[in-house]
Amino acid sequence: MKKLIILSITVIFFYQSHAQNWIEPTYVTKTGGQYLDPEFCIDHEGIIHCVWQDVYEQFYSQIFYSNSHDNGLTWSDAINVSQNSEYRVSSPHIVCDSENNLHLSYDYNSNSVTAIQIYYQMYNGENWSDPFELTPDTLLSYHNKLLIDHNDRVYCFWYRWDNNGTSFYRYYESETWSDIIIPYDNNEFHAFMNSVVDSDNNLHWIGVHHYQNENSYDDKPIYFYYNYDSDEWSGFEEFGEGYSSVGVDIDLDEDEKPHLAWQEKIEQAGALVSTTYYNSQNENETWDIPTYLGDGKNNQRIIIDNQNHPNVFHREKIEIEDKWIVVHYYKNNNNWESIVFPVENSISQFEVLKQDMTINMIFTAVTAFGSYIRNVMFTRTDMINQTSDPETLMDFEISPNPSSQYININFHLEYEERVSIHIYNLRGELIKTLYDGEMLSGNHHLKWNPLDESRQLNSGIYIIRLQTNHAISTQKLEFIR
Repeated sequence: MKKLIILSITVIFFYQSHAQNWIEPTYVTKTGGQYLDPEFCIDHEGIIHCVWQDVYEQFYSQIFYSNSHDNGLTWSDAINVSQNSEYRVSSPHIVCDSENNLHLSYDYNSNSVTAIQIYYQMYNGENWSDPFELTPDTLLSYHNKLLIDHNDRVYCFWYRWDNNGTSFYRYYESETWSDIIIPYDNNEFHAFMNSVVDSDNNLHWIGVHHYQNENSYDDKPIYFYYNYDSDEWSGFEEFGEGYSSVGVDIDLDEDEKPHLAWQEKIEQAGALVSTTYYNSQNENETWDIPTYLGDGKNNQRIIIDNQNHPNVFHREKIEIEDKWIVVHYYKNNNNWESIVFPVENSISQFEVLKQDMTINMIFTAVTAFGSYIRNVMFTRTDMINQTSDPETLMDFEISPNPSSQYININFHLEYEERVSIHIYNLRGELIKTLYDGEMLSGNHHLKWNPLDESRQLNSGIYIIRLQTNHAISTQKLEFIR
């Protein structure tokens, strides 16, 4: 499928949130450690349940659990759930059924190339069950994924390197686990990444796929689904042209149409650059043109909020401050805007979850730079998009637009700080660096003539990105030859 990209956005992000009021983050883990893989769910009484991996050494870790009865303001003491005395356990996933029982899955012995498998445990409100091997006869099973439908059927999916790569699953129903099921039994690589359940208990999936004899750089994001009534799996619908193996997510709007966010890697100056894309299925059940949102390294997540607006999150490296931030893109009146998640610490992992009128976030923050100390933290915000006018925030203007020759770039700095200004095409490829260095506070003006470029730019849409210590602003430019 040939990719067509439309960037109809004016993006502005500031380190102080202008669009959402996130509460002050609270500590889920109360001591310094190497905490990884946080995952959470919210039960039908509003109690938040969080699990994570506590790493003691390279080949040994345990799964811990904590909960909050006051919307994340305070958290219970952590308890050891897995209670393993050896091996590494990782990638915990947790869901809650209609009786508020908790279901947990995780990769066990995950540092072993040949002996890794999937374990499952249940919490009935009083006690955690003993670990149960979901994959006793299928070693080398990993990348577990747990989900639950509206009939309390619990699914656990995992991946094995069979037939060039195959996904398997079992489901738990009437207190019994099914036999192992292979939904796509062929010689093509496909991995089930993230899923959402609709009102008819159909499973909508986004994953990655490549054909037999292709390598990992041919991975493509795919959409597919499971029909609950017919017990049948659909074919694959591919998206994009570039390598995509992590950072894919899916959600449904109020009409139960799927919306997708994914990472795609494109080649630039001999290296692969990570980018974030968004797409959705329209009322005719066809797909719109993919939208490029920005350069996102990984951990792409999407939420359709209570106003039926898509919200896309990803992690991004800020080289100036040597830290990882979470950028939150949200669609408002057909325009995309964005903010930087307002946390001083560098963020290594995060997950988001919607409930009623809020977006909830669990994340691991580096709480001691230069070390492996990370803590799990929680915050939330109301699902109300209060927009700010980007032009009033930095007075960032480009004119004329469209242009056939000179482009004037005007902006204002509140502080003396480092500034970089780059020009990109719609594939995210760097065209030119206009400026990279220190600037004094005040008003600034630069001029760029695209006709002076040795490559003689073609007519089309280009992106001008302005980045400072305090803000990142991106605007589109239409150039006409």
